[in-house]
Amino acid sequence: MAQEGRTGTLRDGYWIKRVPSAYTPAQVAEYLQCVGLTQYTESNIASGGFPPSFDNLGVLIRFHLLTFPFEHTAMHYTPDHTMDVTAEGAFRRFVHECKGSYCFGHNNLFLQILRGLGYRAYAGSARVNMAPGFSSPPNFSYFSHMFVFVQPFENNQTYIVDVGFGATGLTRPILLSDAEDNVVFGTTPTERHRLRLGPHPLSSLGVAENPSKSISSALSWQLEAWHDKQDPAAPNAWKILFTFPEDEFLDVDVQNASYITAMKPGAIPLFWSNVVCMKHLLIRDMAQVPEEDVYTHSNIHDDGTFMYRLVMVENRVTEHVGTRTTSIRTLESERDRIVAMRELFKIPIEDSAIVYMEGRAPSLG
Repeated sequence: MAQEGRTGTLRDGYWIKRVPSAYTPAQVAEYLQCVGLTQYTESNIASGGFPPSFDNLGVLIRFHLLTFPFEHTAMHYTPDHTMDVTAEGAFRRFVHECKGSYCFGHNNLFLQILRGLGYRAYAGSARVNMAPGFSSPPNFSYFSHMFVFVQPFENNQTYIVDVGFGATGLTRPILLSDAEDNVVFGTTPTERHRLRLGPHPLSSLGVAENPSKSISSALSWQLEAWHDKQDPAAPNAWKILFTFPEDEFLDVDVQNASYITAMKPGAIPLFWSNVVCMKHLLIRDMAQVPEEDVYTHSNIHDDGTFMYRLVMVENRVTEHVGTRTTSIRTLESERDRIVAMRELFKIPIEDSAIVYMEGRAPSLG
């Protein structure tokens, strides 16, 4: 689909400005302590003791993913059914309450942490492909997803970071490039991600001398995922996860998009009709990984860290390790689900919260 190749920079070579964080050095240090980077203190942060490097960016992503679950329980198990994704609300929910959020909470928190550590970064927005499976035509949402653009070097080389997509999402930074060799591993080598650049299929914009040609400012990026199949006979294909421009997603956009997602019936059917939880866990023993999944590709960027995911959707909890999916638990009631969230996803939610689920679409009765 690429019409205008791009090799790692924003349109017109833009640089990202250094912007103050909403968090103090003490809050940034508290976050680092929470995710397990316990060697950093408030004075370290204030004096630049955590270098805003590319390698450290990968470390931050990994520790964040392994600490905080992807979840939207506040949408169903609280009296007002809202999701507080403000900078302070996200900090309180993640760091103080040891819970998680969906993309707006995860990536707003992560953006402010990056800025507090000296990274040059800004928020981006995306339309999620809501089509099922890998063979269905794309079906894009409104701007229902948030991620982060980062320039971790002392130049304008730009990367995409996303700690809040949930299952199938990025687990490493990916260069803003549609080069064929710009591919990164996901949780294991069986999952890969790449970027493509071209006109959005629904765009009405073109140039006067050739209306069928898309103007460069109307081009849209696509993040795509590839999953090797457990069944060798099953067809493999790249799937578009989401499509996005390079425009900045301001805080007012974040708050309103989150409000629509949480409060408008059916805005994102997956969240409205289900309770979705997902947690990354570290693969400590490669014996966990199916033997056929352990291989390397010389053109795929990898830091040697492999993970697996626990996923809860509808009334099932499944474990995803490479190409292998295993059913862990079947949920028969709301209490079963509450217990699973506490035990498996480490979300501290009380049995008394069940009352707020009464009459809602995902209720298990």
